[in-house]
Amino acid sequence: MFGMAVVLAGLATTRELPPNGDLVRNLFGRNGTITYILYAENFAGADWGQRINAAITEAINFGNGSAEIVLPSGDLNVSTPIRFARHHTSCDGLSNTRSIKAVWACVKGVGVQTDLPTGITLRGTGGVTGNVFEGGSRLVWTGAPNNVMIEMPAPWHCQVRRLAIHGSWVPRVTGIRYRAGWDFGCNGGKNNLFEDLVFTGLDVGMQIGDPLSPDLVNSVANRIDCYGLRVCALLYGANVAEIHLENWNMNEFYQAGFLILGTSGRTIRTAAQRAASPSIPYQPDGYSPSVLTDVDELTEIAWEEIPEYARTSAAGILNKPLGPVGGARSGGGGPTYDLRNVVASSAFCASWLVDSNGAPLRIRGVRNEGCNGFYRNNGSQWSSNTRTRFNEMLYDVSTCTGGGAADGNVITYNKVAPLTLYGGAFHGPVATRAKAEVFSVGVNFDDWNKTDTGCILKGYEWMMGPTSPYVITTANCTGGPVWSTNSMPGQQIVTKVPSQRQPPAVVGFTALVPEQGFPAVHQMQEAYSGTAKVREEAAIVNVSLPRPMSEKYQVFLTPNWNSGSVWVINRSSTSFCAGLGTPPTAEGAELDWHVRSPPWEGTPTPLNGG
Repeated sequence: MFGMAVVLAGLATTRELPPNGDLVRNLFGRNGTITYILYAENFAGADWGQRINAAITEAINFGNGSAEIVLPSGDLNVSTPIRFARHHTSCDGLSNTRSIKAVWACVKGVGVQTDLPTGITLRGTGGVTGNVFEGGSRLVWTGAPNNVMIEMPAPWHCQVRRLAIHGSWVPRVTGIRYRAGWDFGCNGGKNNLFEDLVFTGLDVGMQIGDPLSPDLVNSVANRIDCYGLRVCALLYGANVAEIHLENWNMNEFYQAGFLILGTSGRTIRTAAQRAASPSIPYQPDGYSPSVLTDVDELTEIAWEEIPEYARTSAAGILNKPLGPVGGARSGGGGPTYDLRNVVASSAFCASWLVDSNGAPLRIRGVRNEGCNGFYRNNGSQWSSNTRTRFNEMLYDVSTCTGGGAADGNVITYNKVAPLTLYGGAFHGPVATRAKAEVFSVGVNFDDWNKTDTGCILKGYEWMMGPTSPYVITTANCTGGPVWSTNSMPGQQIVTKVPSQRQPPAVVGFTALVPEQGFPAVHQMQEAYSGTAKVREEAAIVNVSLPRPMSEKYQVFLTPNWNSGSVWVINRSSTSFCAGLGTPPTAEGAELDWHVRSPPWEGTPTPLNGG
């Protein structure tokens, strides 16, 4: 019976296994446990969160955490957060699982590493496409605000697949949080898979990372749909390494599709120090807290609130012996990740597809059709890449926007660091900081010179909930979608900043702050060089090119004698002729030549509109 899986029907305390003689040896796991499937509908609970948690606890108790948990089709109401960990009653009734401090506290003194799974798969059935129910499994949040629907501390080789996760637009609900397991006496988890998921009605779809430099490595989120969220994916902190986000479809995000947050070194104050001065102090940039805070929450974490294991063993905490007196520090760093094959569109023109505070972007194959900005890196945590492992690499990205309403740019790059663009198409400003090094290979700029209006067309308003910053009107989309110039009936979005993006001031590379200087832009050009021998008393020199070129090529000449003026008399695709003001008077004269074609840029407007 090779490949047979054993179904455990019944409650968490019952399990029936066939005789060992009916099973081949390789079906057994560690310590004689067995590979099996659990059906969540066979477990008791007041809601589907409790039933799924009971199945997870069964898998950990009897299978060393390795099992496949299958959900039935239909809307599955969840008011209890799902935890990839053994159940502890001390966490029952916790009302704010979005607070990492509260989650750490609920297992304080009882959480151990063996409470965590290795190899659990949570799998739905069928599929849910957008708002259309297709007979698949859809987790629907019916609980309180400020919660996480699926909590995953330090998972190894776990999977969440074929699910729709709907937050019902309850405020500040996160779909999945993948983090370190400090509260269970361990650090990170690796090689996990999130696949065939749909996020709707949430504040944040996925959150990966935590405040203490977790070791979360080489996990994949593949074939993901995201509709109407503030942030589709949030990556946070150091040692969040090689996270692969592939094949995402994203619509109507109103802050960022991907929000990337790193940190500089921060002080860890004691609870007494925090009580004496409750306001969160900031670094000189006015953007980043100078004390340890929760992810995306800006609530301070005191030394006493950090799990004991992290206080003694976390590599990201410096000066640990000084922690009890407020002398410890949390080290800095940012996520490393790559994005591939993304299709995105947001009518919230002030949002960004990717918004980073310093960590570099590696992205390939993107089609952005919204009026949102494409990429912002404000450089608040790392103004240069001198201590990062990767540089910014953008391969073949296409953006229909002429620049988001946040600052009018398609790309805002506030770093003194390399920015490399391979191919792709841009219809507005790529604005970089002075002294940035831009490497452009085959980038196409095209000035569409049109106004984009943030609209959601009728029939798509299901993406938006009461927490989204918009109102429904009877107005038409006067500019139409960004790929059309026609007026179309739609839902007009009203945001806190202007939702209408005017025609760009410039299409091409430009300075973020012109008064501070312009970036160096290195562009790919066809170029050849050589040295021509010049006869004594010759007034002209004919030079043949090694291969045919466009007749728009440029010619640069340097003689090895004082020739006075030197000029090009004529040029063809195969040769050019140089005129010499003063012919050489002796043998051994040479003329160094260099030819290059103009770089490909498409049809941009002149730099700074001039």
